[in-house]
Amino acid sequence: MDAIAERYSHQLSQNILRGMDYNTQNAMFNGYKGSGAAWAGAGERKSTS
Repeated sequence: MDAIAERYSHQLSQNILRGMDYNTQNAMFNGYKGSGAAWAGAGERKSTS
């Protein structure tokens, strides 16, 4: 059972990377890079300064 889960995880990772690469090559959106701020949770933003 562990081998099946490991194989599934590896295939999923490869599919995600392939999709992100495709999006990059076609000037599509891959998600937010982030602002560099640490999140405290529950909608509260913690300053990094």
